[in-house]
Amino acid sequence: TKRRTSKEIRGQVFGMGGSLSATVSQDFSSLSVRGLSEFAPQLIDLVADVAVNPTLPADEIAILKQQRLQNVMQQKASPQFLSNRQFRRALFGNHPYARTSETEATLQAIERPRIEAFHRAHYRPNNALLIVVGDVQPDAIMSIAEKSFGGWTRGEVPKPAFPAPPASTGRQVFFVQRPNSIQSSMSVGNLAIKRGDPRWFELTVANAIYGGAFNSRIVRNIREEKGYTYSPGSSLTGFAAAGFYRFSADVRNDVTGATLTEVFKEIDKMRAEGSDGAEPQGAKAYLRGIFPVQTAGRPDERAEHHLRV
Repeated sequence: TKRRTSKEIRGQVFGMGGSLSATVSQDFSSLSVRGLSEFAPQLIDLVADVAVNPTLPADEIAILKQQRLQNVMQQKASPQFLSNRQFRRALFGNHPYARTSETEATLQAIERPRIEAFHRAHYRPNNALLIVVGDVQPDAIMSIAEKSFGGWTRGEVPKPAFPAPPASTGRQVFFVQRPNSIQSSMSVGNLAIKRGDPRWFELTVANAIYGGAFNSRIVRNIREEKGYTYSPGSSLTGFAAAGFYRFSADVRNDVTGATLTEVFKEIDKMRAEGSDGAEPQGAKAYLRGIFPVQTAGRPDERAEHHLRV
């Protein structure tokens, strides 16, 4: 930053027994700092400096790009990654939500002036949230935050327009050839609702019944009864403007077709018949049980949960 080198930042965070990290999703980026409450003033000042005053040294950008390129090469060796990548591309077409990771081309195109321009346009206080989780006094934290972020100026934030995801035109099947694989990694799903849709929790319960829990229908079917795979499951992903549901599993090559038959059979059965009273109650009990586990861990994990909501 304009006040600290990356070495100084690492040293200060380490000296307080804390951690500093950055993440990027399809809808937002975030900076997270974690440490003891007694160091809250220093930690907030540090994360404010990183957010507001980055200098983006060219040599460090080059190192990071090289590291990410190596990660891209490693991802290509993962059948699960290849399956999910093809699934998202088929589902979202040219929409940014189709992207599951960087590519060699997108990484090579990243240059310091483009990063600076993005930061200048999007990193504004009127386009940001500050979430603090821990044993702290709100008034004291507000005073610290106002001091640390006080010089951050508002600005006009661009809102890019993207094409709508392509409409589904019926059941489609895509194959990715991977010679000598002893298993098939499959992804089955479709577009769903965005995270802010009021029906999100209803669909979450439905997903827990279908494949989102250990005792769900598809798990009982292809894992317990047929033994096709050890860890099948379905999940919901909600973005700001769209969402999707996805079933995934790794199965032996000789039962790939049979597994797909059961997956579609369970989907069709749920669409046609719904669910009786016992299954929804069991799914709700399961979701109530895992909620504290998901949100009562480290404070930074709870902050991330609130950020995504």
